[in-house]
Amino acid sequence: MERRIFIDREDCKIIEEEERNIFIKGVLEEIGVPLEEVWPEIILSLENKIKLRNLLSKLDIEVIEEDRGYKIYCDNSLLAEWCKPRFILRKDPAARVPSKKLYYEMVIKTWSVYEDQQNKE
Repeated sequence: MERRIFIDREDCKIIEEEERNIFIKGVLEEIGVPLEEVWPEIILSLENKIKLRNLLSKLDIEVIEEDRGYKIYCDNSLLAEWCKPRFILRKDPAARVPSKKLYYEMVIKTWSVYEDQQNKE
């Protein structure tokens, strides 16, 4: 699946992290991982990252980072992938504030076995 989001240049790192976390959390919820206590908000604290890593380890689930892309495995089977986003610099000539004339179009590509199942139904 591919999505496009238009964002301010200053917000690109935060928006990327939020979108990635929403995707990963959604996949983990599909698997049935109990996330209520370890993932209370979109952005994870260091303490909650450690709790999440320990929980996933017990469930034989791995979230592997590769150059800002992520793959989610369960029992050595690939379940989902978040590809490194692409950023395209765009210009809005109608913007009145000079700092808002340039913005990013963030292109997000994802794949999961759950998307495949939904598309087949």
